[in-house]
Amino acid sequence: MRGQSSPEVDVLTHMKCALRAGHLVLCLLWIVDYLSQLDSQAIQLSYYQQCVSLLAFVYWSVVVVVAVVVQVVVVLRVVSIIG
Repeated sequence: MRGQSSPEVDVLTHMKCALRAGHLVLCLLWIVDYLSQLDSQAIQLSYYQQCVSLLAFVYWSVVVVVAVVVQVVVVLRVVSIIG
């Protein structure tokens, strides 16, 4: 029954729009807060699993970018030390 009703707040659409507009950082806090308040049954619904999957994708995208930047900084540092 719950899986067939529409969510009160269309979190997924808000996340996708914010991601496209480059404003996701402005929405992340309330989205994570909203999702953290869902009960254990609601978070299992396909809709909210899609929301969590998108958050995970964003998180891992940032982790990969940071890892690459760190590697570049290390290489540049080694090159500057070696001369």
